[in-house]
Amino acid sequence: MSDEKTTVIGIDLGTTYSCLSYIDETGNPVVVKNSEGSNTTPSVVHFDPDDPSKYDVGQPAKDNALIDPDYTASFVKRIIGDNPVAITVDGETYSPEQISAYVLKKLTFDASQNMPMGYDGCVITVPAYFGDAETQATLAAAKIAGLNVYGTVQEPVAAAINYGCDKSDKDEDVIVYDLGGGTFDVSAVSFSHNDGSKNIEVVCNQGDKNLGGGDWDAAIVAYLKDEFCDKTGADEDVFDEYADQQLQGEAEKLKFALTSKDSANAVLNFTGRPQKISLTIDDFNDMTSDLLSRTIDIMRTCLDGAKAKGHNPTKILLVGGSTRMRQVADRLKQEFPELEQAINDPDEAVAKGAARYAAQLASMLYHKAEQEGTSEETVEVVDQQTQEVKQQQNVGANNLAMTFVNPEDAASAIKISVVTSKSYGVEALDDSGTPCIFNLILKNQKIDPEKGAFENTQRFGTSEAGQTSVLVQVYENDAEQEKVEKDREALASASIDLSGTNLPKGSPIDVTFILSEQGILDVRAVEPTSGQSCEVEVEVKGGLTEDEIREARSKATAMQMVL
Repeated sequence: MSDEKTTVIGIDLGTTYSCLSYIDETGNPVVVKNSEGSNTTPSVVHFDPDDPSKYDVGQPAKDNALIDPDYTASFVKRIIGDNPVAITVDGETYSPEQISAYVLKKLTFDASQNMPMGYDGCVITVPAYFGDAETQATLAAAKIAGLNVYGTVQEPVAAAINYGCDKSDKDEDVIVYDLGGGTFDVSAVSFSHNDGSKNIEVVCNQGDKNLGGGDWDAAIVAYLKDEFCDKTGADEDVFDEYADQQLQGEAEKLKFALTSKDSANAVLNFTGRPQKISLTIDDFNDMTSDLLSRTIDIMRTCLDGAKAKGHNPTKILLVGGSTRMRQVADRLKQEFPELEQAINDPDEAVAKGAARYAAQLASMLYHKAEQEGTSEETVEVVDQQTQEVKQQQNVGANNLAMTFVNPEDAASAIKISVVTSKSYGVEALDDSGTPCIFNLILKNQKIDPEKGAFENTQRFGTSEAGQTSVLVQVYENDAEQEKVEKDREALASASIDLSGTNLPKGSPIDVTFILSEQGILDVRAVEPTSGQSCEVEVEVKGGLTEDEIREARSKATAMQMVL
């Protein structure tokens, strides 16, 4: 048994910025500074135009975007699980999973240089509104980066865990308002205490994966373009890809300046003569009021959902760097005067909560391994310093025999329960013979913390006598009712072969949906008379196969990250 101390880490893999935290010897989360000395790292990857096998990540990549916009990828979190291509460099495509993996490799490399001990496994955060495809794609990125992932945790839940461990010593209901750079989540969370244990229960989630601080930046960019053209008489042809990068940087500076000032200036020079353009806080608030209203509507829906379940939130936790905009707190106070506001470590709360959750999962694995003995299941893990692939036990006493840093203390007496983030169902005919989606899993249903999953089985019937097959089509949606209109493409499908069974019309087909706490869906269907069955493999749209993941991991290992 090795005496080398190891710990666990939590990673906030953000749209615009990412952050990594670990559990120290006292059981508390500590954020790791990157090699540039910052606690957060821009989620930006830049490829060297002269040698695309070399890349940099973070602030250097963001700076290089001004020079090489065509060789720079950012905001990939908004398309992960939905779009197979994030960027094309010299004819070679890179998926959002690959770009995210390079960000993860940067974070973990910096951690290996700056942490006082090694780490064994991690938890990665995902937006509460991520579905199965996005979650699977995020896990694929972790595989490419060579990480041993204990699981994922929803971002507002991670923030709530951090708050609950640090500041909540009483029973209370809160709303987590998480406005990040590219996504927006709201979660109603209940904190309670029972016989020395602390219970953190997610009551309901709402959100928009395409709403975040970047949209406020885009509004400022549009304003700067209009003002520049008005002042100079130029048309929008002057704004090429290089100008767009400069405008993006100026927009971020203006937005930050307006968190403490009533006006700020940008100096733009695209026609040979510099122009000063001013932006007041009032104009900024006016031009982005529709964006803020969208968050308020989502917040109200979540609050109403919590009240419908018997909860009465009394506090709003502000999470995410974009909540520093003054308009956020002002509008929330105006719309919800009865709710106290608390700023919950906006940039670091999610990563810290993820590290706390990782400690809990590690402790559970440790005790499970002690009870069950060694597992033969293994994963390939990349040493972030040597970049060599090593074999490591994934579950079992051999893997977890290292000296954990007070794993029980780090996760002492915390019980966490979450809810489903999406609804999932199958296509079937209603009483009128119209194809509809029948949801077996409804959004915001509680996941059993003991089982770690929500499971439901429903019985359907064959539509005609002598049916030779049954097509099981799985759908994902946001409806909170069992029967909804079929208005989208199927997420996945599989067939049960009934050839030769000659079953009568209405013969039973039992369909089972199992959704894990990590947001991974498992679907099975069986015809009980013959025993014929099928399992529906839910694949990410445009996602990577296991072979492609292995190939991408080998490529990532061979490529050189410029430090």
